[in-house]
Amino acid sequence: MAGLLEGKRLLVTGVLTKSSIAFHVARIAQQEGAQLVLTSYGRAMSITEAVAEQLPQPPPVLRLDVTSPEDFAGLADAVREELGEVDGVVHSIAFAPQNAMGGAFLDTSWKDAATALEVSAYSFKALVTACLPLMSEIRFAHRARVVKEEPIEHCADLARAPSAITVLHLASNVFSH
Repeated sequence: MAGLLEGKRLLVTGVLTKSSIAFHVARIAQQEGAQLVLTSYGRAMSITEAVAEQLPQPPPVLRLDVTSPEDFAGLADAVREELGEVDGVVHSIAFAPQNAMGGAFLDTSWKDAATALEVSAYSFKALVTACLPLMSEIRFAHRARVVKEEPIEHCADLARAPSAITVLHLASNVFSH
């Protein structure tokens, strides 16, 4: 019996440990028949490669630092060499500098907040944009409709969720002093 993802090709980010959500997504996707490529960067690359060996079929690991425009520029070609096209991407990346963690919201600088937003949120947009040349227009358009019926037209739409979280953090931090 064919799996739910039989013949599908996926790019998965964020596989760093065997307990990570991304690892389990990758494992289940392979069990359901998907072919994968993983991404990693810098010092984490060797960790991702070791963890990838624990998947049912160890996939290739490509370099992608989500703060590097150069890495995004070369991503489509690198993925194309491994999979041809892709049917989907899994963004499972989050990061904030240490001094922006642990209840230090009111003391967090814009530079550290911007890093957290770039890596944890904006990189999803950059990942999808970089992979568009690898996706069939019809398949991508279908997935876009599932997420949101009308097009997103303004960067203000992107700011709503972080703004809502900022209000919650402000309320929590300001009223707790």
